[in-house]
Amino acid sequence: MTADVLFWIGWINFYVGLFNCLPAIPLDGGYVFKEMLNPVLRGVKEEDKKEKIAKAIASLIAIVIFSSIIFMLAGPYLL
Repeated sequence: MTADVLFWIGWINFYVGLFNCLPAIPLDGGYVFKEMLNPVLRGVKEEDKKEKIAKAIASLIAIVIFSSIIFMLAGPYLL
């Protein structure tokens, strides 16, 4: 029983940390993502194009994190 509680507390803590790392501006990950993307997209001149690329990357990361949460919840029932 205690091991189960600690297991789920660990997973919840892990996913709270992942959620905080999401590349959305209100979260910490948004600011880190914005600063890391500036040197990578230095060659792109248009701001609109930079914003579209950043949104596409952010959406991909969010989908991966969301699907891992769904897999964590549904995985034991699928296996």
